[in-house]
Amino acid sequence: MDTGLAAVPLTPAAAQGFQISPRGNQFFVHMPYVQEENLTLQQLLSPSQSITIAFVGTQSRHVESNIENNRADLVLPTNITISPVTPSATCQSKLGTLTHDGGIGGDVAGTTNYYDQYPCIAQNNYEMWSDGSNNYSSLQASYQKFLTHSGTSLIANYTWSRLLGYGSDSNLFNSLGYRGPLVPGFGMKGEYGNLGFESENVFHSGGIWKIPVGVGRHFLSHKGLLDTLVGGWQMTGIFTYQSGQTVTVNCTATETNTGGCYALAPQGGFQYSGAKTLTHWLNSAAYSNPLPAATIGQTNFAPFGSTPSQAFGPTFHRGDLGVEKLFHLPGQNVLEFRAEAFNITNHPNFGQPGTLTPNNSSFASITSTRDSPTDAREMQFALKYFFGNGGQY
Repeated sequence: MDTGLAAVPLTPAAAQGFQISPRGNQFFVHMPYVQEENLTLQQLLSPSQSITIAFVGTQSRHVESNIENNRADLVLPTNITISPVTPSATCQSKLGTLTHDGGIGGDVAGTTNYYDQYPCIAQNNYEMWSDGSNNYSSLQASYQKFLTHSGTSLIANYTWSRLLGYGSDSNLFNSLGYRGPLVPGFGMKGEYGNLGFESENVFHSGGIWKIPVGVGRHFLSHKGLLDTLVGGWQMTGIFTYQSGQTVTVNCTATETNTGGCYALAPQGGFQYSGAKTLTHWLNSAAYSNPLPAATIGQTNFAPFGSTPSQAFGPTFHRGDLGVEKLFHLPGQNVLEFRAEAFNITNHPNFGQPGTLTPNNSSFASITSTRDSPTDAREMQFALKYFFGNGGQY
């Protein structure tokens, strides 16, 4: 900056609109909001046990979502180009001979029709819209047993939920992939379906079993050889299960020049028939393409294919276990030994399938694990010495 802006060509001729890829925000931006509701019933089964059943729902409105602007605003056959001109210094002089959205109802490629909004500016630039909408509904059940003189504590909860919508977080940079956001009647709402981070079934449980043998416990509550051998044991455990998250399968061919296409999938389990392997998690024979667009501006949106998220990836489950032993030494001193194992079964939790085009030889192959590289079994051991613990153990 010491030499000023002498080297920067600040002249209109050197700053042409066709050279930029504009990004921006929706002109009439709405304030995003979330509303929630829940209904909970709780029953005490005994002084130490309770169950809870709840319905929990959340609605997100005006979710900020990134779309690709300056795209076609009609359904177009594959032989129809979006614009006969390309951004250039002479593009503006040609606009007088062009017609916006001409030839509706026909199927003949014309040289004077354009179907984007600004043919002299680059297409598919990102723009933030606040028109996304998501709905979460869930049934949640939990059981809890509090730690008592029996030495056991348990908590378990299960959630069945559905997360449907067409709003992607704008921070994820167009993670949803809108096929025809500017097409009237389809728009962003055409992507309504299971969102990619949904897990329909989630189960968690955890517990403590303090074996009632040893100093300060129900049986053999005194120091000695038996306490050293069989007393002072405690076990803890955590188990987690989550059903697979959604995946979206693409068509094997372009069926409309307006946007993308998601393959048609049958109902039922045929998508997984002979599959669910690392090589092919999904059955490629289960998917088909929709009929291609036939006329300019048709109101049949079949060429876009199915709704997103036609299938689900691998489940996630994991168990952790801990074992603890207390050795009561002379006086009030205690030696604690602890062993903990994470992912104790060493079960790999596989990542989402990739290459989601059915005619590809690597269709729906899985090449990674979900928590890589830290998902292998881990074990740790510890010793702790307590000086005069005051009867804590």
